[in-house]
Amino acid sequence: QAERGVGVARYYAALELMRSVYSDDKLSGMLLFQELVLPDPSAASFLCPPPGEGDVSIGVDGGGDDVGPVLHDLAVIFQDGGPGGVHDWSTGDWMSTKVLGPYATRHPRRGLAAYPAQTSVTRD
Repeated sequence: QAERGVGVARYYAALELMRSVYSDDKLSGMLLFQELVLPDPSAASFLCPPPGEGDVSIGVDGGGDDVGPVLHDLAVIFQDGGPGGVHDWSTGDWMSTKVLGPYATRHPRRGLAAYPAQTSVTRD
């Protein structure tokens, strides 16, 4: 359990950097996620929980699959109208390239990247 704590702590550190008002900090968080969090085996069960064990679901028309916290947390950042949100194409492009794409590619549910744009992401 202590080992899982390291991966989860790194995830939240990366997330806090991605919420920064400064673009360089945001990019640092994205790189931390891609290079240290995503490949870390201690974070795997948190990022991609086994079916029925996650507290975040993604679904269309009310149906849902547990996918872990990443999509919800990134949706919050993208929708944030404040200074910590994503408001320029460059940051959005880096977020998609360094975080969303690699996460969807590594997720055990291979169809994750194919969910339509109108998909809702909710935290239970």
